[in-house]
Amino acid sequence: MNSIRDQQGSAAFPTLVAVLLLMVGLGTMVYMARIPMVLSEVQAAAAYGARAGTQQATRPQARETAEQIARAHLEERGVPCVGPQYTVTPEGNGTLESGQTVRVTITCTVYTDDIAWVSLPTGQQISASFGAPVDRFRGNEP
Repeated sequence: MNSIRDQQGSAAFPTLVAVLLLMVGLGTMVYMARIPMVLSEVQAAAAYGARAGTQQATRPQARETAEQIARAHLEERGVPCVGPQYTVTPEGNGTLESGQTVRVTITCTVYTDDIAWVSLPTGQQISASFGAPVDRFRGNEP
């Protein structure tokens, strides 16, 4: 007959296994959420940049403003986006006219090695693009 004394500590091992599985599960969720979180912020930065660009009078001003706003958004939010490249269209000089679209595309690499417990493939390139039309009723005509 087993006494209670023989069964002491029998719950320690299953509890340890459950805690370890919980920690691995939570770590996996944090790891898997990094890419979508960064992609969401990059998409928002592209949208803010494109909208800001449409408020400018000339194409060079639109490109400069759009890139500044997109860059500022990523820096302000602390987005771990390495080596961002900004492409802003329309190209050329001259005024922005009604019906044109200012498009901002941001491409960068996201690393997850700072949150991974094991050595996993860490660099993933993401890209986001957003286009905003130039409003024909804007108030800052050249």
